Amino acid sequence: MLGTASFACMSMLLAAAVKERERFMGIGQLIMMPLFFASSALYPLSVMPGWLHLIARINPLVDLAAGGSLPVLGASYHPPGATARHDSVVWGYASAASRLGVHVHEGTPVTAITMDDGACAGIETSRGPVSAGAVVSASAGWTSIVAGMAGLKLPISTHPLQAFVTEPYRHVLDGLVSSMDLYVYISQTARGELLVGAEILPYNTYSTRSTFDFLSEAAKRSIQ
Repeated sequence: MLGTASFACMSMLLAAAVKERERFMGIGQLIMMPLFFASSALYPLSVMPGWLHLIARINPLVDLAAGGSLPVLGASYHPPGATARHDSVVWGYASAASRLGVHVHEGTPVTAITMDDGACAGIETSRGPVSAGAVVSASAGWTSIVAGMAGLKLPISTHPLQAFVTEPYRHVLDGLVSSMDLYVYISQTARGELLVGAEILPYNTYSTRSTFDFLSEAAKRSIQ
């Protein structure tokens, strides 16, 4: 937190003191070049002094100049941050629920909601009806459809959010790297794949199919 605040203050002070873009970029290069040399881009870690090893580990090879088009002028570093696999989170909740006596029925779509005097009394499924004193909708992107079964119209629109993974590679990336300007994030899974995601798409759909437009755009952003 202290490091993030320090760099933020430094950026604001530079912006206030330097009015010309060219001078600001020059000062930015003076800050970025030592970080570049401190990474393992030019020399292997084995030949670096011990005190540089920590800097190199938290500063992986990143093109801070970005070819001159979108240079990195500042960033936040948050060591306590973590990532979680979506499927592992779901299975964790399901396992805990099962231990507490909850029955989980996979592959059983809800086809209707049973109403009794304006209140939900149960659901209809592909395997038959289920009575319930309360019905909870936890259907994420399909929330508006499920609510519609009970006669409710919610001010919710569903947009697709996609991600893709590469082939497995050796360990090259710790944590998660993201850009709020490019709307892209990259992390590495436990199996070695590089996971790349971007912002939601601008149109409404319930389709779960991926699109080539997303793949090409997210790939372009990840290497910018």
